[in-house]
Amino acid sequence: LGGKQQNLYSKASEWAQKALDTIYAHNFEDTDFNRETLPNHFKKLSKKDFSISFDSAWQADLLDGNTLYPKRVTPEIAAIIDEIQPRLAAAYTKSKSLVFELKLKKGLYKNITPLSVLNAIQNELNTLKKEQNKLLISEFNTLISNEIKDQPTPFIYERLGEKFKHYFIDEFQDTSVMQWQNLIPLIDNALSASNGSLMLVGDAKQAIYRWRGGKVEQFIRLYNRSVNPFQITPNIKSLETNYRSAKTIVQFNNEFFDYVSESFISDESYSNLYRSSKQFTFNQNEGFVKLSFIDNHESEDERATQYNAQVLETINNSLRLGYNFSDICVLVRKHKEGLLVSDYLSEKSIPITSSETLLVKNSEKVCFINNFIRLLLQPENAQLQIDVLTFIAQLKNIHDKHAFFVKHYNKRLPKTIESLNKIGYNININLLLQMPIYELVEELIRLFNLNSKPDAFLQYYLDFVLEFTQKQNSNLGQFIDHFEQKKDKLSIVTPQSLNAVKIMTIHKSKGLEFPIVIFPYAALNIFKELEPKVWFPVNKEKNGGFSTLLLNYNKDINQFGEVGSAIYNEHQAQLELDNINLLYVALTRAVDQLHVISITDFTKSGAPNPKTYSGIFISYLQSIGKWNEASSTYEFGKAEPKTNDFTTSEDTIQLNLISTRKEDHNLKIVTKSGLLWDTKQVKAIEKGNLLHNLLSKIKTSND
Repeated sequence: LGGKQQNLYSKASEWAQKALDTIYAHNFEDTDFNRETLPNHFKKLSKKDFSISFDSAWQADLLDGNTLYPKRVTPEIAAIIDEIQPRLAAAYTKSKSLVFELKLKKGLYKNITPLSVLNAIQNELNTLKKEQNKLLISEFNTLISNEIKDQPTPFIYERLGEKFKHYFIDEFQDTSVMQWQNLIPLIDNALSASNGSLMLVGDAKQAIYRWRGGKVEQFIRLYNRSVNPFQITPNIKSLETNYRSAKTIVQFNNEFFDYVSESFISDESYSNLYRSSKQFTFNQNEGFVKLSFIDNHESEDERATQYNAQVLETINNSLRLGYNFSDICVLVRKHKEGLLVSDYLSEKSIPITSSETLLVKNSEKVCFINNFIRLLLQPENAQLQIDVLTFIAQLKNIHDKHAFFVKHYNKRLPKTIESLNKIGYNININLLLQMPIYELVEELIRLFNLNSKPDAFLQYYLDFVLEFTQKQNSNLGQFIDHFEQKKDKLSIVTPQSLNAVKIMTIHKSKGLEFPIVIFPYAALNIFKELEPKVWFPVNKEKNGGFSTLLLNYNKDINQFGEVGSAIYNEHQAQLELDNINLLYVALTRAVDQLHVISITDFTKSGAPNPKTYSGIFISYLQSIGKWNEASSTYEFGKAEPKTNDFTTSEDTIQLNLISTRKEDHNLKIVTKSGLLWDTKQVKAIEKGNLLHNLLSKIKTSND
C-alpha cells in the first residue's frame, strides 16, 4: 500500500511540476493569471499537498478554453497563455486523475481495518452460535435465500405452498430485496394454480425505511410493469381518494408535491411518483395549513427557543378552538428535537407524551431503586449516597437539602443507614444483600412507601426485574449492567385516554393520523448524512479476492470514473426521494390542521436553498406568488372550531401496587422431613397417624 501511494504522489507531483515548468519557461508572473489561482494550484500539488479543490470556476475555464488572464496583461502574454493552455489543461487533467486514484485507494484501504475487526467479531459470534445451537432471527432471510437459490424447485416452501393459495403483503414499499426474492417462488407456486392470488399494497411515496433494507425501486418497477416475476398480468389499482384530511390540506399537498416533483427530484421515475399522485377529497371540512418561518440569522439556541415558542402558541390557539391536548401531535425528524420540545412544553405545564417521556429510566422512583442497589454494591461511592439522600429528601418534602445532607451523610454507609433509621426507616443492609433481586426491589418499594399511588413505571420495572431473574441469575451487578444496556428501549405503553400532546418522530407517525399536526424544525438538509458508506466494485485479482470494498461516501466518488459517477448519481437520487418521502409522510398525517415551522434559508446568491426543506417551502411560495420577505407566516384555508368528534376511550383505572413481605403471611415450609427417614421417630409418627385415622372412623358407640 505504501509503495502504491508514494508512486501516485510522485506522478501527480511530476505532472504539476511540468505545468509549472511550462509557465515559468516563458517568464510569466503569477499575477499574469486570474487571482493567481492556476499557478498556486500546481505549486501545492508539486509539493504533494493534496488539500486542493477540483471544482473551481478557473478549472472549468481551463478545460473549456476560456480566458485565464486578467484584461490588464499585454497582448503578447495573452497570446502565449492561449498557446500553452492545451498543455496546462492536459497536465491538470492527468494530475487530477492521479489525485482521485490516490483518494480512492486511501478511502478503500481506510475501511479495511474496521472490516477486519468486524470479520473477527463475526467469526467469534459464529463460534458462540454453534456452541449454543442458536440462530439469529436477522439471518433467517439469508439462510432461506442460500437454501433455495440453486434449487430448481424450492422444496423448503413445498408444504406451505400446498396449504396457502392466497397471499396479501402490506407496506410493500418497505420490503427488502432478499425478502421479496425469497417470497417469489412461494407466490409463483400459488399463482400457478387456477385459484391462487396475490395482493400487494403499498405507497412508494411513503418509503422511508431504506436504511433498514427497504427497496422501493422493486415496487416501482412492478406497478410500472417494467418487471414481472410471474406469468400472469397484474391488475393495478390506484387509490385516488383521500379519506383522512380536510380539503385545504389535500389541495395544498397536491399542489406542493406536484411542484416538488418538477423542480427538486432529478430522477424521472421518482419524479413521476408525485407527478401522478394527486388525490381527490372526501372530507368536506375546510381545513387549515399554516407555514411559518423563523429568521435564520439567529443562533441555534435562539432558533430552538423560537421553534418551541411557536409550538406552544399553536397549541394554545388550538385549545381556544375547542381541541383537546390529545388531538395535537408534534412531529420531529430527530430525537434531539423531540427532547427540546418536550422540555419546553413541560416547563410551560403542557401535558405531553412521547417515547422519551415514557422511558422507564426517566422515572425518579426507578432511578432511586437502581441507585440504592448500586450503593449496596459500592458503599463508599459518595455521589450515589448523595443521589439517594436527594430522593429521600424529596419524599420527606425537605426544603433545606444541605442541612439534610449534613445530618445524614457519612463516608461509612452503615452510619448513614443508622441515621436514616432514626427518622422512621427500618433498613437492614445485611438482610437486603441476602434477598433475591425481585424481593429486594419490592422491599425497597415498601421501605420508602413508593407504592402509595399507582405508578406504571414501577409496575413495568418489576416486570423487567422478574423477567431478568427468570432468564438469568440473581447477581445484583449483572442486573444493573443489564438494565443499563436496555434502559433506552424500556418504555411503558401509553394509555389511549391520556389527554396530552403527543410528540413523536416522523418515522413512528407513519400510518397514523391526528386532528392537528405541528411540524417544527422543518429545515432538514436533504443531502446531509452521518458517516455514510457505499460498496465500491474493484478488481478481484488485484484486491485479495474482494470484488467490492467499503468506501466512505462523499462528493469525491463522482470523480472515481464511470462507476463512481453512477454510484454517486444513484445515491444522490435516493437521498432526494427518501427525504421528500419523509416530508410527504409528515405533511399527510393531519386531519383538520397542519402547521409547519421552518426557517428563512437562502444561498449566498439570494436564491432559496435547494438542499433543505426550508428552501423548498420558500421556492414553492415564490412559484405561486405568495412569498413576501416582510411576512413570516402564510395561511391556506381557515382555522375553524373543532367539529369532528374524535372520541377517546374511558379513563383507564390504574390499580395500586400491593406488596407484602412473605414473612407477614406467617407461612412455613417444612424442609427437614428428610432427616427423619429410617428412624424410630418416623415409625412412631406413622403409628400415631394410623391410630388417629382409625379413631376418626368411629361415629357411634357400636363402632
